[in-house]
Amino acid sequence: MYPDPNQQQQPPNQPPQQVPPQGSPPPQSQYGQQPAISPLPDSVPPLSDYTHPIIDPPKHSYHPKRFMIALGVFVGICIIGVGIMLAFALMPQSPSKPKTSTSKDTSKTSSDSTLTAATAIKHVKEYFKGTEVAKSPIMRPIKAPDTNYYTVVSDVAPLVSVAGAVAPDKASAQIDSIVHSLDGDGFTKTVVTDGSGKTNYQAYFVRKDVICEADLVKPADAKANQWIEAKCLDMSVYSTYANDQAGFANIYTPLSATSVLYGFVGKATITDGSVAGYKRGKIQVSTVINDQMTTDGKFAVYYQTPDGIWHYFADQDNVAIECEKYTTKDQQSAYSGTPCRSLKTGAMSTVPVPKKGSY
Repeated sequence: MYPDPNQQQQPPNQPPQQVPPQGSPPPQSQYGQQPAISPLPDSVPPLSDYTHPIIDPPKHSYHPKRFMIALGVFVGICIIGVGIMLAFALMPQSPSKPKTSTSKDTSKTSSDSTLTAATAIKHVKEYFKGTEVAKSPIMRPIKAPDTNYYTVVSDVAPLVSVAGAVAPDKASAQIDSIVHSLDGDGFTKTVVTDGSGKTNYQAYFVRKDVICEADLVKPADAKANQWIEAKCLDMSVYSTYANDQAGFANIYTPLSATSVLYGFVGKATITDGSVAGYKRGKIQVSTVINDQMTTDGKFAVYYQTPDGIWHYFADQDNVAIECEKYTTKDQQSAYSGTPCRSLKTGAMSTVPVPKKGSY
């Protein structure tokens, strides 16, 4: 039989140890009394042996480099996210298309698109069923491109319009519908008179390509029908009239001598002078303040010499020009025989025929 490895062996030539009886105190050491050994607590882990070693739990150590790398990655992701959000926020957004519920809405034109006077009145006719045309022009002065003066188109012929008489109890709603149509076409509105009480309604509607006017005229009889006009002009008409006025506007002395704004109305009237080779011309003129002509019935008077050159002469109101102003041969040749009034006495006379040798 082999000896049990777990059984403690006695060294050779040693007497066997005496086992103390149960309940007796442990034997004393030869150097003194052996201290008492207390029992181990329950929380103490069992001792290991070479076949079952106790494995210590893993220890988590702090690594500064790893922490800084992770922090850098996190900050980088945050910066990229903020940059993407800013890019989307600053990106120009395409305008959303308005919802169209009726066929009328689909025909409207924004202020950025092209519109004509005919199209604007076509839209107005969807609301106003007038059967007549406007009887008065648009008197709003407009400065045409590349000009330093205003132009008024005083003729009715170029207008595109719709007009008619409306019962008093329906006139206010009718003018509101016209305004609604023009607002829908992107016009900028300027109300001259609002039509409250017994006053008339007048408003201008301006775009870069078209100008319109809406009028409601109330008669003295409150029970009578009221007259409504909606009229428009293409801005190209103003350019045509401004070109015709340019020859007179460019030599109009008050326009070049002061900073006052002037407007010219319609086309110049030209007639033959008193002497062959001379011509007379005049065109209505007014100062312009807040897009309104401030005077009425004032004309700039010109004459043309035989060499074909026009000359500005004077401004004329509703009264004749003073006789004393016709001092040169050319002025007298152009206007001889026409009425004039004496500056000293106010008596009416005529411009004299130029004398021989006068200039």
